[in-house]
Amino acid sequence: MAVRPANFTVYLMTVFVVNMMIYLTHYILLKTVQHHEEIRTLQGVCYAGAVVTWSLALYNLIFETSIAPGIAPALSREGAKPCIVMEMLDGHDAWHFFSALGMFLVNFLVLILDDCQAFTQTGHLAVF
Repeated sequence: MAVRPANFTVYLMTVFVVNMMIYLTHYILLKTVQHHEEIRTLQGVCYAGAVVTWSLALYNLIFETSIAPGIAPALSREGAKPCIVMEMLDGHDAWHFFSALGMFLVNFLVLILDDCQAFTQTGHLAVF
């Protein structure tokens, strides 16, 4: 029997983010290991940054955010946790900051990931 978690939105976001990072890792491993393509420094830095920022985002979403859907904003403010980042951002704000940075890095990585194939003829591209 399946058990529904207490906060389904957190569970769903975690599944989506982990799935995205697994798919991106799989694609990079296929390019490097199976097809012997090179990963440049900027691509590696973007990948590492995406992993770190998404890890921080998920940590803040799961452990530092006090989400109570369906209650009034005034009650939500009373139950908010203290600020953790620079004494200015609480866990939910940190989730928004790190997830936005992670989305930027993943999208930028997808944009530049195949730059080394720019001058390869179409017939010589590996299809997988």
